[in-house]
Amino acid sequence: MDNICKEGLILPKFRIDKNPYYMKSYVELYLDDTSEMFEFELKKDDKRFYNLSIKKPIPNTDYFDLETVYGFGGYYSNVNDRHFVQDALRKYSNFCKENNIIAEFIRFDPFNDFPNQFPYSLEFLKEERKVVIVDLAISDKERFSKYSSTARNIIRRRPSNLVIKETEDIDSFIGLYYATMRKHEANEFYFFSKSYFEKLINLDYCDLYGAYIDNIPISMAFFLKSEYIVYYHLSASNESCSRYNPSYHLLHEAFNMYSSQGYKIMLLGGGTTSDPNDRIFFFKTRFSKDIMPYYIGGKIFDMEIYNKLINQREFNNNRFLRYRYE
Repeated sequence: MDNICKEGLILPKFRIDKNPYYMKSYVELYLDDTSEMFEFELKKDDKRFYNLSIKKPIPNTDYFDLETVYGFGGYYSNVNDRHFVQDALRKYSNFCKENNIIAEFIRFDPFNDFPNQFPYSLEFLKEERKVVIVDLAISDKERFSKYSSTARNIIRRRPSNLVIKETEDIDSFIGLYYATMRKHEANEFYFFSKSYFEKLINLDYCDLYGAYIDNIPISMAFFLKSEYIVYYHLSASNESCSRYNPSYHLLHEAFNMYSSQGYKIMLLGGGTTSDPNDRIFFFKTRFSKDIMPYYIGGKIFDMEIYNKLINQREFNNNRFLRYRYE
């Protein structure tokens, strides 16, 4: 796992009971008139298998598929017991097939060790990219010393009139965010509605922080909080104010603040691509050289129907659920 334990970094045990991406209130943000939440759980004594995803109808068919909510998730077991997990997945697969669900696309939380423990249980598994994590358990001084020289110099030159504070000003965030998405020619999916942001800010495990120059927001970011882990969720900045390097100052202050609150790790995520020279990934590595693999996976419940759909014509993509895309 690259540098994950290089300097004594200790990861907290992955749990889902307080993980934002396994919260139904979070998953509900992504439901529409055609989709629904899909939950499965199997318990045996103190052993548990669990999954929470979104069920969607496959257009022009009588079938459905599943997909992990935007962010992370994936199959979870609290034990590394091959026989228990095999039994759970067999029952899970049968349940899905009985309900005309043919396949599932999975975005595994980087802290979820399921793809490392049970890779054989999936028909598709791939390390999609690297993600950056920041150690919040060490002192602010030690963490700062691990920044790149560029990041340290930027932080030292923080403008005197730059203020970072918590806010509920979603209108300002939406303005910055939409401009950022348009600049990067993002897929329509990422243009979340105002209603989405209104619901997001009201989640008790969600924070919104902004960097302000003379009371004008120039960079803002949503953070989602688990028991020990903070996730850098969505962010946006005013490109015309890049000379202030607001994202550097916002993240630096967020690290120190969440560290003081007892959180152990912040997951910054990766780049927009798997390219190790990706600009956003490179920016994040200026705060930390600790990286982890991010896995995507797929499970097929009805191979015959799945193959029929992906072979029905030529698709211009190689995605696991390629029949959903042109």
